Amino acid sequence: MKNWTGRIVSVLAVLFLLIYAGYQGYRYMYTPYRTETAYEYTVSDTLQTKGLIVRDEILIEGSTEGSPSYCVNEGEKVKKGTEIIRYYDNAQQARNAAHAEQLDHEIELLTKAQDPGSYMFANSESLSGQIDELIGQMVDETALNDASGIQEIRTHLLENLCKRQLSVDEAEDFNERISHLQAQRDSFSNNVAENNGSLYAPKQGYFSRYSDGCEAQFSSKILFDMTADDLSAAIARDYLLSHNSPGKIMTEHTWYCAMVLPEEDGERFREGRKVEVNFDTEAISGVVMEVFRVEKDDSGRTIVILSSKEIIPGILSARSVSVSVHFSTYKGLRVSDSAVRLIDGQIGVYISTGYEVRFRPIDVLYQGDGYQICREDITAENGLKMFDQVIVKGTDLYDGKPLL
Repeated sequence: MKNWTGRIVSVLAVLFLLIYAGYQGYRYMYTPYRTETAYEYTVSDTLQTKGLIVRDEILIEGSTEGSPSYCVNEGEKVKKGTEIIRYYDNAQQARNAAHAEQLDHEIELLTKAQDPGSYMFANSESLSGQIDELIGQMVDETALNDASGIQEIRTHLLENLCKRQLSVDEAEDFNERISHLQAQRDSFSNNVAENNGSLYAPKQGYFSRYSDGCEAQFSSKILFDMTADDLSAAIARDYLLSHNSPGKIMTEHTWYCAMVLPEEDGERFREGRKVEVNFDTEAISGVVMEVFRVEKDDSGRTIVILSSKEIIPGILSARSVSVSVHFSTYKGLRVSDSAVRLIDGQIGVYISTGYEVRFRPIDVLYQGDGYQICREDITAENGLKMFDQVIVKGTDLYDGKPLL
């Protein structure tokens, strides 16, 4: 009997020890709180919509037979009477003429570059910095699949490279290169017949070789008289660029992007305010535009017209485009809405130090979908810091509550 009693007591003691050890392990491993790490986050307050690009422009009129060779680049500013296009018997002659003209430009550049007055007092470090910047610009243009500015960048890059070579005695002159280019130029020129005629700019402005046939339908004057229905219908249309016309001239320096927005989105715009705009066409981004006009109609919609004086080649051929309007950019610490609490009139979050709960006041910069961006103040002793463990789930929380 005593043996059975002893065995029962032993079993109970073992069970008690197991249960006690399990409970202590559970207490150690389990926490009634769930946390997330506060990390740096950047968000843009952005509006996505569609818009209509409007320019004041006129078509280049006239007809000549043959293949065209353009004398000016897309988006280049021209004076009235500037030669825009020369026509040749066939496409090969047009290409030969274009190559010969390009070689003439390069010969002229090298000749000027090796003039002692051009490089004798040049600063090699400054030239190196300009070269690096130009290479960066070329990489950016290539990444955007935009070749409109490549030729101009190449010209400046070649000029600076030549000046640097001469200034540090890496080259004595470029006579050999010039002679080689002159031979190439003569070869192309000898295979070009007399051109069949030229077309000239009818007015001063910015040249584009593309037309959508709507140059007379849209102008600044017409735009300002359009209703929300008119503008919505214009934005919804498809516009096909014609490569058969000689081209056009944008006659005014200012161009516009018009949008029709719901009333709540329209209220975000204030006349005179500057906004940053991205367009899907030609991957054009970072265009700073001014809110030119904000006008509500009886249906509750708002017409918003943005304006810009920045001449971008891709804009000269755009009409109906997808638009991203960036109002502001916010950078701070990201916390979930579930972590934010109002304690004694102060908005803040609780964090876990590993030993206790601490309350951290926050300054909210931006309210997102399920999260908030807070200012990080590294100088404040009780401010929220990057990598703090923010409590997003837990009960009976208070400042200084022990966790162990």
